[in-house]
Amino acid sequence: MIETLARARPLHMVAARAEAPDEQVVTQVLDRAEVVLPLGGLVDLARERARLDKQIAEAEGHEARIEAKLANPGFTVKAPSAFVAR
Repeated sequence: MIETLARARPLHMVAARAEAPDEQVVTQVLDRAEVVLPLGGLVDLARERARLDKQIAEAEGHEARIEAKLANPGFTVKAPSAFVAR
């Protein structure tokens, strides 16, 4: 059933985590199982890492801009209190 729903073929069930690959994988821990999806050859890891690094840099820049606004007393006086509290 999992093979059909996830379109994951072949599907290998292993009894212990040590039997599953541990490099170039995505892991999801569930209540009763741990799903390990090997991505080797399917995803350009360098490109994906660069994409994630870019997202992190953008988020950090956004955070820095917000902190700068909140550090400005002129902004905090004029801004809606809900925004400042958040």
